[in-house]
This record gives sequence, structure tokens and C-alpha cells, in this order.
Amino acid sequence: QVENQLAVQTLKLTLGAGESEAIILAQECAADFIILDDWKARQMALGLSLPVIGTIAVLTKATKKGIIKELQSTLEELRRAGFRFPPI
Repeated sequence: QVENQLAVQTLKLTLGAGESEAIILAQECAADFIILDDWKARQMALGLSLPVIGTIAVLTKATKKGIIKELQSTLEELRRAGFRFPPI
């Protein structure tokens, strides 16, 4: 549960509700990193000195560790589901 609701409401002026809560919660919990793909949300988190990683980077790391067998097919599934990202 996010404690600082005022900070969440402030971020919601420029970001979505979920992104705003995730950023403030990551800050409150001193998270190791936060997974964000939206450019505005990433910039806000970086401005608050939060370490940011994107979905594609998480999937790439999971592939290297053997958690995901085939990265390309996983990325294709994401695209079919509506996830947008540049060609890799």
C-alpha cells in the first residue's frame, strides 16, 4: 500500500494512476529497480533517482538465465497482444 497519496496525486497530473503508484511505492520501498516502459514514467522515475528497467530488458535477462527459452517468439506474442516496441 502506498503511504504518500499526495505524491501519487501529484504524479497523476502527468502520468497514469498505475504508473504513479508504482513509482511512489518503489521510492517508499527503496526498490532495487522499477519496470517501466512508458517514456514519461521512465523520465519521472529517473528524476527521482529510481533505477529503471524495461520489459524487453527483463525478457532478455530471463532468456540469458534460461527462464525463457526463445526470446523472439515471446516478443512476437507481446506484439500480437498489443505491446509496442521498436524492432530488436
